[in-house]
Amino acid sequence: MEIRVADSILEIPRDQWNRCFPGALEDWDYLKVAEQAGMQGFRYFYPALWQGETLLAAVPAFVTDYRLDTTVTGRWKRLTERLAELAPRLLTLRMACLGSPVGEVCRPGFAPETAESERPALLLSLVRAFEDYSATQGVGFCAVKDVPKPDLPLWSRCLQSGYQKIPSLPTAGLEISFDSLDGYLASLSRATRKDLRRKMKSREAIRVEWRHHIGDVLPQVLEIYRQTLARSEMKFEELTDAFFTGLLSDPQSQARCALYWQEAELVGFNLVLRDQTRLLDKFIGLKEEIGRSLNLYFLSWLTNLEFCLENRIAFYQAGQAENATKARLGCDFIANYLLFRHRQPVLNGVLKLVGSLVRVDRHDAVTADLHDGDAA
Repeated sequence: MEIRVADSILEIPRDQWNRCFPGALEDWDYLKVAEQAGMQGFRYFYPALWQGETLLAAVPAFVTDYRLDTTVTGRWKRLTERLAELAPRLLTLRMACLGSPVGEVCRPGFAPETAESERPALLLSLVRAFEDYSATQGVGFCAVKDVPKPDLPLWSRCLQSGYQKIPSLPTAGLEISFDSLDGYLASLSRATRKDLRRKMKSREAIRVEWRHHIGDVLPQVLEIYRQTLARSEMKFEELTDAFFTGLLSDPQSQARCALYWQEAELVGFNLVLRDQTRLLDKFIGLKEEIGRSLNLYFLSWLTNLEFCLENRIAFYQAGQAENATKARLGCDFIANYLLFRHRQPVLNGVLKLVGSLVRVDRHDAVTADLHDGDAA
């Protein structure tokens, strides 16, 4: 077996990569688009384990400058932003991270013939290659972006080798166990059902258009996206026009975009990935005042559920953030963790202390419930 670190996803054959990630919506094509989209501040690489010309295991990775308060919100965010104004580099570290900056979670891929019992050791080999490569780039802070709690046994050897874990944003999802929107509404609390029925009245003012391509409205989409990003407390990556056009240029792509129109004005969009079993809600953008007055967030939620019903899709993966709202809308949650370590023991100790202060469950009730009993 041989470890190779590719500097581009193009160095790994598409069929070999997808064979190790069966059923992934964020597949080789998605990662290629992300890599080629020109998002500022990211350098991509791909640790891979080969047996001759057969790919046995792989994982995407990237290097970036990371704000330690990225997932902090509310009054704590206002405090950290003030600190960052006084000392711009205080909360920012050069970081090498396993996962994708536009990925939901970090799930390494393995060839189907590899036994489950062998995978923790194979993953440890990938992590060691990741660390060695990071060291050659002068990066001492290594992390893993969003490990789902059910996957922690796979990462056991990494945790034993010194990685710390702290709660990260959970993943929200909804089983489509109903056969109509009325059936969905009946599954909610009386107060939520009444609230949604009231919000649904504004559907009469909105036209929804599902698209495979958005080239003719790309400037409007980008403007809405940037306005939405500017309002967000949690910012990591900034998408580019090349990202949108790269995903939405092929009718055979797994990407779709719902456009929301009020007469001739584009007032919102929702970029999703889908296959026969799952709809993954990736990016949403809404004009602020119109979006609020027309309840566009909730209308987009119902539109996505209708899409699932019409296409017999059994699961709606609703992404991360807005957890209290998604809980009210019937979602279940899977806990995720950020894993990290620094090569320098003193800095590793400092990061452990900072991590205990900025961990998401300190200011998000849904995340706190998921991690009740975790060590502080």
